[in-house]
Amino acid sequence: MIERLKTLLANIVWFVACLPGWVRFWIGLLFFKQCQTRLILRLIRENRDTRFGKEHHFDRIRDLAGFQALPLIQFKDIEPYIERIRRGELKQLCSEPILLLEPTSGSTSGTKWIPYTHTLKKEFQNAIDPWIASLYMRYPGLFAGKHYWSVSPNTAVKSEQASAVPMGFDTDTEYLGNMQKRLLECLMAVPSEVSRIRDPHAFEYVTLLFLLRQKDLRLISIWHPTFLLILLQRLPGFYQRLLRDIRQGILDESLELNPRVRKNLCAVLSPLPERARTLADIDVLNKNQIQQIWPRLVVISCWMDGDVAKTGLELAAYFPNASIQGKGLIATEGIVSIPFGENGSVCAVHSHGVEFFDPQTGMALFGWQVQKGKEYFVVLTTGGGLYRYQLRDRVRITGFMRATPCFVFVGKEDLISDLVGEKLHERFVAGILKRLETEQEILCRFAMIAPWQNWERRGYRLFIQPVSATTFDADRVAAWVERELCRNYHYQHARNLGQLQPLDVMVLSGDARSAYLNYYEQRGIKRGDIKFFALGKELNWTSTLKPLENSKY
Repeated sequence: MIERLKTLLANIVWFVACLPGWVRFWIGLLFFKQCQTRLILRLIRENRDTRFGKEHHFDRIRDLAGFQALPLIQFKDIEPYIERIRRGELKQLCSEPILLLEPTSGSTSGTKWIPYTHTLKKEFQNAIDPWIASLYMRYPGLFAGKHYWSVSPNTAVKSEQASAVPMGFDTDTEYLGNMQKRLLECLMAVPSEVSRIRDPHAFEYVTLLFLLRQKDLRLISIWHPTFLLILLQRLPGFYQRLLRDIRQGILDESLELNPRVRKNLCAVLSPLPERARTLADIDVLNKNQIQQIWPRLVVISCWMDGDVAKTGLELAAYFPNASIQGKGLIATEGIVSIPFGENGSVCAVHSHGVEFFDPQTGMALFGWQVQKGKEYFVVLTTGGGLYRYQLRDRVRITGFMRATPCFVFVGKEDLISDLVGEKLHERFVAGILKRLETEQEILCRFAMIAPWQNWERRGYRLFIQPVSATTFDADRVAAWVERELCRNYHYQHARNLGQLQPLDVMVLSGDARSAYLNYYEQRGIKRGDIKFFALGKELNWTSTLKPLENSKY
């Protein structure tokens, strides 16, 4: 009873703490143009004495017309500033100190580093508060139970150079404010200590252990739905050991855990024999019985737009009594929209300056200038030192909430593959295949990396036709290319989570280049307009390209 009261109180306190942000957001929807204008010009004014501000004459900008005279930028344009920040130089992009550099996937390099400041964290909070408050309003059952906010295993942040500022958040909850982090610790079904587990097998087991112990789970918040699908697929193989650990209040001794992490986790475990008996009656091989594990689960929050929608529906089949709420558009660089009310995702009015680039006209428009039904690329100006930054996320305007645009995420730029959030860029993949020829001395008639997936697994495959197939070592090449792909932070992270299988290799026979051309010709593209890309986004290349005889395919 005392534990339930503590949970109820923590939920109420969090809701009340978020209410002022909800009210401010709701009012801001009426005054979108005024809010955005004030926000953008404030960022320009506060950062005019930075190196970037001086070089781009921020002191001359008085209005939005002057602001839009600034060039649209990509990461390569600010990379020199980031390097100086890493060396400890101040006031490069922002007047205020840089708290840390957070990794995300780059287009030409494996990882790019995004600066975080107190202002940027506050901008995230300006969107998180109204979203959390609206969740409680829409799903009042959340007040009575625990939450699972995805804590990812501690993927090592690799950097070839030393840095004077910290590299990467310790945990996913760093996006929240200090008070919210403390409240969340009271509400978390899975303790944040689990994020310190490096071994993917152990991470999955311990996450499932704490989730199964919690009969009053009400909310699951994850990023890509495959994260939870993989956990559910692992469940049958772990189940009997998990029941034993729940019944006895222990942690399997065979798991590869840091001794300190194990000690901290064991300290919060206690025997739950009644819960173990209840779970023993559930057939986890039967998808229709999974909901019985958490009968009071109210809502699952995850990505549901773009290519992810189909996977989200797979997840919904496990939990027919829970609502699946699609997340808004959230990137490492900033939070663009949040699910709010009944109208889908609405632009985060108080977070960042948002523009919408029209690829047909080559113009960047503000939210009050866009048209319903049209597609645009998002451009952000943030308190982290990004000014008119091309995010490369394509969105479609679905309407307006009061004066503020609502939109859905359509996809990344054309040459990005993103099965589970790994965001592989074509230029990055092309660089790997070029080095395969020059550094590994493997000459190819044809080489392409493409995604594949079936009902429960997904990954990437190297389709290759070497000049000398007799001396070609497919296993060695697969291992080398896999290491190169893992230079992409999000690819490595997805591999650590088990969301992606290791890269494999299909050695090709016949005329692979002609087969590639024929594939696109049959889809109406003129042969003269077909380009050979290192990254093939389509999922059906295994049935299109012919494998070498006696290969595993």
